[in-house]
Amino acid sequence: MEEEQNQVPGERLLEIYARRVAHLEEKMATEYVAQLRLEIGELLTHLNASEAVRLVNLTPPVEHQFTLFLSHPGGALRGCLKTVPQARVGAERWREL
Repeated sequence: MEEEQNQVPGERLLEIYARRVAHLEEKMATEYVAQLRLEIGELLTHLNASEAVRLVNLTPPVEHQFTLFLSHPGGALRGCLKTVPQARVGAERWREL
């Protein structure tokens, strides 16, 4: 399993994921979209604008990946998203999602 880490200001993450939720609300309500919208909504309740967050992407050898949101410093778990990157699936599977 591959792992990648980045550090992002909490304020920036709040902006990004608020936009993503709004975008997902415009999409067809598939099971994947509903699950992702729910996870992002929960994540937004646990982020703090004044706290930096370390993102850890875990990429198992399947179609999905996990992004962990950890407070920095400290490492407290603020949230986790299970996503399916478009580049990891074929066009037909992406349309299903």
